[in-house]
Amino acid sequence: MTEPIDQLEGLVLCRVGDHRIAFPASNVEQISEWALGDRPVPQARAAFSLPPANGRCVEDGLGGLVVDSLEIASDPLPLLPVPAMLLGAVGGALRGFVLLADQLCPVLSVTEFAQYLGRSKA
Repeated sequence: MTEPIDQLEGLVLCRVGDHRIAFPASNVEQISEWALGDRPVPQARAAFSLPPANGRCVEDGLGGLVVDSLEIASDPLPLLPVPAMLLGAVGGALRGFVLLADQLCPVLSVTEFAQYLGRSKA
């Protein structure tokens, strides 16, 4: 297994359908409820070919996106690096991976992932 590149203290762990994604908690400025018909915000569900749904809007001050649900993890977790073949994936939003319950969970930049979703209509 690849060596960790950093320790993350605080993650916003998000559910998107049956999938999990995460954002460094230090980068998240606001979390709010979001419903279909509210202001247009990119939906993380689009990256997984899922239809839009009500959820939570995660914002970092420059961008935001909607996820189904979330929780905060405060325990430090090692951040595993992005493999060379995935550099630039999802618009450069991929920051690394954390291991949760024996599964890799991608750690993303809110703004860059939102911009990727907006550009690609994933």
